[in-house]
Amino acid sequence: MTGPRITTTRARQVAGAIALTLLLQGCAPTVTRHGHHLSDTDISQVQTGMSQAQVSGVLGSPTTTATVSGAQTFYYISSTQEQTAFFTPKETDRKVLAVYFSQHGAVDRVVAVADGDRPE
Repeated sequence: MTGPRITTTRARQVAGAIALTLLLQGCAPTVTRHGHHLSDTDISQVQTGMSQAQVSGVLGSPTTTATVSGAQTFYYISSTQEQTAFFTPKETDRKVLAVYFSQHGAVDRVVAVADGDRPE
């Protein structure tokens, strides 16, 4: 009669292993990325003198735009968040790329803004 007892013990071990696996998966953080995640190669393609259409062709549509000192500025914003189980998500990274245009619509300068800094 050791056969049924071994099967029951084995079933409990398998059930315990499955439960532990599910529990540990709930502890793994979920990473969520929002916005434009641009590579250094993408950014280096933007050159002084390019038109707004050329910049949009390289980087895509900006997240937002603004008029600064009478000239257009494109902002490309990205954010990465991690959330573990039911806890509040935490932002782990934020990047802002500001592309400033002259009043004639050509790229004047490109500024990568670190988290917490302000563009020049």
